[in-house]
Amino acid sequence: MRLALVASLTAALLGGCSWVGPSTEALHQDIAVRDAGSVGNCRLMTRTDLTVGTKLGNFQRMPADIQHDLQTLAINQAAAAGDDTVSALSPIVDGKQTFGLYVCGPGYAAGTAAPAAGT
Repeated sequence: MRLALVASLTAALLGGCSWVGPSTEALHQDIAVRDAGSVGNCRLMTRTDLTVGTKLGNFQRMPADIQHDLQTLAINQAAAAGDDTVSALSPIVDGKQTFGLYVCGPGYAAGTAAPAAGT
């Protein structure tokens, strides 16, 4: 009984946690997060298929945490590649999502960057 209680409390505490943090590069850049309809004037540099865990043991992670981690991974990759915008190209399915990494230019992305990942 006590073990089940400890396991439940641990899962509850960790189930709402984000596992992916912003990279050092991402913390120093303003990477915009846009929907697919807002990147028409941007240059698609690459597509990236990202995956994060959806479970902690037998417990399902919160969908918002999965989405946050996937977006943070995309922002990290864009920062490393020198791109300034990310956009989801597919829905999340089993912790997997495809993102486009774009260059939209300084005028396009100015003032529209997403809050720094992890804030």
